[in-house]
Amino acid sequence: MNIIWIVTDSICNYERSDLHGLLPIYKKLKKENEGFYFEDCISQFPSTNLSLFSFLTGRFPYYIFPDYYRSIENLPSLKYKNFIEPLKEENYRVQSIIFGREQALIFKEILNPYYEKDIYKGDHWLDAKEVYQYFIQKVEKFQPDEKNFLFTFFRPSGPQTDKYLRKIIDYLKENNYWENSVIIINSDHGFYDKNIYKKTKLLHFDDIHQSSMQPVLFIKLPTSLTLAHPRIIEKRTYLVDLMETILDYLNINISHERDSISFKKLIEKDIDVNNQRTIRGDCYLMFQAVKRTMII
Repeated sequence: MNIIWIVTDSICNYERSDLHGLLPIYKKLKKENEGFYFEDCISQFPSTNLSLFSFLTGRFPYYIFPDYYRSIENLPSLKYKNFIEPLKEENYRVQSIIFGREQALIFKEILNPYYEKDIYKGDHWLDAKEVYQYFIQKVEKFQPDEKNFLFTFFRPSGPQTDKYLRKIIDYLKENNYWENSVIIINSDHGFYDKNIYKKTKLLHFDDIHQSSMQPVLFIKLPTSLTLAHPRIIEKRTYLVDLMETILDYLNINISHERDSISFKKLIEKDIDVNNQRTIRGDCYLMFQAVKRTMII
């Protein structure tokens, strides 16, 4: 069983004229109803690095990194305190393609990013075409008897992200991965300024509520794991629970301390697993005594 996980960076959850709008491919995935599209999702942190840490570990970001006076390079090691380590123990071949040097270095212990000399020249981010090309190179080397986990992370506001995400999906369909793999496609966090944008151009760390709301989340599961019909799910979900749920479907045990729960029962039986749950989200800027917290 292969797991193919694709993340796009910081989109708004509606279409607009600049490069921050909802990718049209997400509307297509929702309309074509080929998987589970989660309409009411929330992220635990409204900026990239700590949002990723949250859904890779199942922890609320504040508990991972409470000291916001330090740089992110001072994070404690999370090498064995994440959802990817149990996959490695089950002999999954873990690989990733990550758009930026900073993100590749931060997540190197967890995601085994593709990293060659000069791949990130200066501050260069991989563009969507480069990410696509590296993705194809990796998938072409998959062997039938292997279990692969491939994490792919597109840069923020890339002008060709939609085009090359579509090409990846087409490739997966043409090569029988779409129906036979666990497919996850989501944005790294929310950025829902639909009502405020006309008045002020918010940055994605300005407002913890707006910037955490409605990240995109699409999951496609093979019929060997579920017989639930693909549909739009309107009940509340959280990105922090994403990999807990996938490992639940795969019957893989998780031992590290975490805040996440599985929403498998939501997918299978439409049970609202979050109706009695309290969730924490945080937003803070490095080296500044500015922190906003939401408890919902």
